[in-house]
Amino acid sequence: GNNTDWRIEKYNRITGNICNGISNCAEKGKVDAIGWNGTHWLIGGGNNTSRLNRCSFDVVACEDLFEGVKEFGTNNIKTVQSGTSSGTTRWLIGGASAKANRCIEDIASCSFVTLSNFGTDQASSSHFANGEFAIGGGTTTSRLNSCGLTGGCTDRSSNLTVTTNAINAVHGSGSYWVVGGTNKFLNRCPIGWGACTSVAGNLSAGWLATDVIDAVLWTGSRWFIGGGAADLDTCTGADVTGCSGVTLSGFSSNKVKSLGRNSSYLIVGGATAILNRCALDGTGCSDVSANLSGFSSNNINSIVWTGTQWIIGGNGGKINNCNGDVTDCRDASSGISGSVGTDNINSVGWSGKYLLIGADNAKLVRAYERFPVYHLVAKNPNGNNSDNITAEWNGKSSVPAASKSFTFQAYNWSTNKWTTQATNTTLAADTEGTLTGSITADNANYYSQSYGGSNYWTHWRVYQDAGFETLGADYINFAFAAAAVVVDVSSSGGGGGPSVGGQSGGGTGQSGGGSGGVPSSDGSGGGTGQEGG
Repeated sequence: GNNTDWRIEKYNRITGNICNGISNCAEKGKVDAIGWNGTHWLIGGGNNTSRLNRCSFDVVACEDLFEGVKEFGTNNIKTVQSGTSSGTTRWLIGGASAKANRCIEDIASCSFVTLSNFGTDQASSSHFANGEFAIGGGTTTSRLNSCGLTGGCTDRSSNLTVTTNAINAVHGSGSYWVVGGTNKFLNRCPIGWGACTSVAGNLSAGWLATDVIDAVLWTGSRWFIGGGAADLDTCTGADVTGCSGVTLSGFSSNKVKSLGRNSSYLIVGGATAILNRCALDGTGCSDVSANLSGFSSNNINSIVWTGTQWIIGGNGGKINNCNGDVTDCRDASSGISGSVGTDNINSVGWSGKYLLIGADNAKLVRAYERFPVYHLVAKNPNGNNSDNITAEWNGKSSVPAASKSFTFQAYNWSTNKWTTQATNTTLAADTEGTLTGSITADNANYYSQSYGGSNYWTHWRVYQDAGFETLGADYINFAFAAAAVVVDVSSSGGGGGPSVGGQSGGGTGQSGGGSGGVPSSDGSGGGTGQEGG
């Protein structure tokens, strides 16, 4: 609900079209790559014209970075990766016709990077590990470069055992690079890029010579190699040895298209909405496709674990959010249908606070992870951005805080981050409790003129950790009061009280106070003013 003074928005599913926030969104090009570096999103794509946007963490503000990218012409951007080493962060941006740029962290400066021996082939996959980027691509010729955070790029294709296959997957562990592609191409390359070794022969007998390797995942203890026709291997050796086939359930001959893992399970997605849940060692896979909601027979293109739930996206604008063991999945497609429609969802990214959903025809949606949250926005009736702020939320949940904790936060517009003001881990289920937060320092950072005009607004939110609970609010109160005057007490003062500003003599205190707070949802008044002196 909202009035002229305060606004409350409740979110409990994936929602929110932000296409209007993206520069040149109307160009209708495909979003091919989404990357997060801890402070900004980079969104690359295009349709006959290269497009690159840099966005704030919540994608409220996006800048068209097309003019900042060097010598890309009209080539599509296909891969965006960030890498950090020794406190330095750089982006590597690659695309069609062997185009590549390297940019500093805030994209204020980009430089064209010459990929060595790429010809005019596209750069289609990249990964950062061991202090450097690996970028691969090609069509009928293998293209592979390594690029540092600075300096040039070095051709590594000559290190490969075969150079006639397109490279579709590049992934680095702490010990090796693993490179996969067409015609069952699979190489293991040492750190430092000596001669690579073919490890395709280590794969299980189910792989055909013409199978394509599209998915490679390093879990920290083993490799998973996926592709082909329901082909998935796990390799227990860090050097991609000890490989054995994973027995999938219900996959028939459907291709393995995506892999994901959390601390308990490996999740395998495939064509025609086939989904398996396996133990972390690849054993005991069970078909959990029936648990998907509204997915029909659309391909599963992307699987992301947010730390609390799975987000699964695919063709036809389909997206589900599922609990940790994928026994409870909910169709979130309706929340984005107005912006995505039936276009294929190609990529889902997670920043730690927001989801980004990329689809065909330049569709890009920002969504909250599926956790219950109230967004509380109040106007300071005193018309300034210096008052102290006190916010109070009272409500309850169907799940106890010991299982899913409560967090009360205020938004800091200087750091562009939510700052925690209060938490609760003890409130019982279906029992009302109160969270209170106060802002008394750097007050201006917690106000914005976000709704236009001269009014100052403060943004707060209360949420419960992600799950499948029901969060309700009984009342919300905001109070605003003038910050206390800083008094300098000088030893030379005398008379009626302390001196001010070091001058002799002391005046009497003067009573002050701000006006009452914004009315709460139950009609009660706001807080009282604070005494000054």
